Amino acid sequence: MIKANFLYNQGMKVAVYSHMQAARYNLGWRKEGTDIAYYKNQILCKPFSCFPYYTLTFTIEPKFSGDEIYIAADHPYTYSDLLKRMKKWCGSDNTWKAKSTILCKTLAGNDLPMIIITNFNTSEEITASRPVIIFTARVHPG
Repeated sequence: MIKANFLYNQGMKVAVYSHMQAARYNLGWRKEGTDIAYYKNQILCKPFSCFPYYTLTFTIEPKFSGDEIYIAADHPYTYSDLLKRMKKWCGSDNTWKAKSTILCKTLAGNDLPMIIITNFNTSEEITASRPVIIFTARVHPG
């Protein structure tokens, strides 16, 4: 890791997914871990830079023997999650203010959706004459 200041030193925990907890208790990704520490180590990035790498250490105690556990910096956000949220945001209750369309294709060939937010209860001329603001987002945990 190369980020000098991370929220792990202020109490952030890693995201953990347990197959057995999911099967038995219907639990998904959860924040867990103890003895969490994030600190600068002695390894330098190479070949032409001089900034250090950082180390994240933590303890995870499996609840079940033989469980398969996944660990991530934060809850994964999948393409399926995006499509579910797009359907909710642009569903029948919101069609007067939010519609979705396809902006382009990703390198993987998936549709990249775009939300248009406006008052669609006005004429096309009025809607087309409004100023346009474009927001893009990519979230990095920590």
